[in-house]
Amino acid sequence: MIVAAFSAGFSEQIAVSCPDSFRNGSAGGVWQAFWEVSAIPRGSKREEGLRIFLKSEAVRLGLAASIDQVGNLLVKMPATAGRETDPVTVCHAHLDMVCDRTPESTHDFECNAIVPVASGEWVTANGTTLGADNGIGVAALLDLMRGSSKDHGRLELLFTVDEEGDFTGVYGLTPASFEGRRLINLDSETDGELNIGCAGGRADKTVIPWRRKPAGGSEVQAIRVMIGSLQGGHSGVDINRGRANAIHLAGRLLRTVASVVPVRLIAIRGGSIDTTIPRDVSLDVAIPTKHLPFLAEMLPTLQKRLRREFAQADPGIELRVIPIMGRQSDALSVDDTRRFTDFLLDVPCGVQQMSKQFPEMVETSMNPGVLTTATDSVVLISHLQSSKLSAINALGEKLAQLAGRLGADVEIGVPYPPWQTSPDAPLVKKVCDIYGAIGGSPMRLNVVHAGLECGAIGERIPGMEMVSFGPTIENAHTPRERLNIGSVERFHTLLARLLAAKF
Repeated sequence: MIVAAFSAGFSEQIAVSCPDSFRNGSAGGVWQAFWEVSAIPRGSKREEGLRIFLKSEAVRLGLAASIDQVGNLLVKMPATAGRETDPVTVCHAHLDMVCDRTPESTHDFECNAIVPVASGEWVTANGTTLGADNGIGVAALLDLMRGSSKDHGRLELLFTVDEEGDFTGVYGLTPASFEGRRLINLDSETDGELNIGCAGGRADKTVIPWRRKPAGGSEVQAIRVMIGSLQGGHSGVDINRGRANAIHLAGRLLRTVASVVPVRLIAIRGGSIDTTIPRDVSLDVAIPTKHLPFLAEMLPTLQKRLRREFAQADPGIELRVIPIMGRQSDALSVDDTRRFTDFLLDVPCGVQQMSKQFPEMVETSMNPGVLTTATDSVVLISHLQSSKLSAINALGEKLAQLAGRLGADVEIGVPYPPWQTSPDAPLVKKVCDIYGAIGGSPMRLNVVHAGLECGAIGERIPGMEMVSFGPTIENAHTPRERLNIGSVERFHTLLARLLAAKF
């Protein structure tokens, strides 16, 4: 298959073919489509190449395709013979992916293809996010376009943009965007689990004034302390796994060092996206030169302590020191460094409340996700998430109170709403019945602690009956993301049988 991939400043013809072992299975068309989708760069707000490719495929296949004012693509498929009067079903996936890589990777997400790698029961990428979230959903819809389902009513295939960003795609939808009022979202990540609800959330931006003063002369040394090699993970589905947050660890490190050494913070940066648990942080600090040997002894001890504390969830935590050569930078005062450290430690981090309705599920959490230093400020972007809007607002108020101690401003992010449907809804019951026949085990109902576009769709288009399911994806939003091969087979079968069912 030759894929024509187009994006800003990039146009390339790419020959794409997945391994025969994948193409020859029952979900071979999905796997071939996934390899093709992976070849096209598609970061949030940069989905044009994939959108053009999918629309071109639809036109080639004789299907009606249109792009709305915000960039969403809708492809309409006619019913197979005898199904013309069935209700219209909307099948939905998002085009964009989280773009993250290991420090060693040279991958350029603007122009390089992601090449999936099969290893045992899993498919991964080489040093980057795989993009199975939500590339496998897009691939399933591309496979449908190409005729993999021989028995279905009228279908509307909806491809939205910017799900991993600001939800600008789904917020551009209106009741007139499509005809169907039954929607199958393909953006879930656990085989055998049917999501009938999701958390809402928002990303709040805290801008903290950064009042610098000269760091000192030859008696002061600037050094860079690196906190790295953390597991990270999705700020929703992985938040209850007990993994360390590198930004929170930075606060702990600063407090530990400052308890015995006068430390002044020059700059701090870490994290990549607010919906990812940050895996690394770097701190540039100024300390008296005479205390350098003591710091060199302290950090290995602190590293051992953290590795013991996170032995199960995050065993590979690393602390490293790199001298900063040249002119000493200006820095915060010792007192301002202490106040900023207190702020980092007081900001809510991780699980805040478990669900009473689903005791094993997280109800409310907060992820301090991205921290950057500018000339006169430090910016922290935090992801607030809950199945209750009141809990999100309460977290936001607490963040604002903490920020106020530093004279900081908080810009409240655009919220996306929670969603929940009835366990007794006909669509829910049908999915569960079909999966039970396929897998031999009951499908679990779940309200996922992550943001799905179903919430915004339900808010903007009243009367939508929705469910969400997908194959197993682990460590989404990180370079350790992996897609389970066997679960894709069941995912493909479930979707095909659900579309063939009459109800």
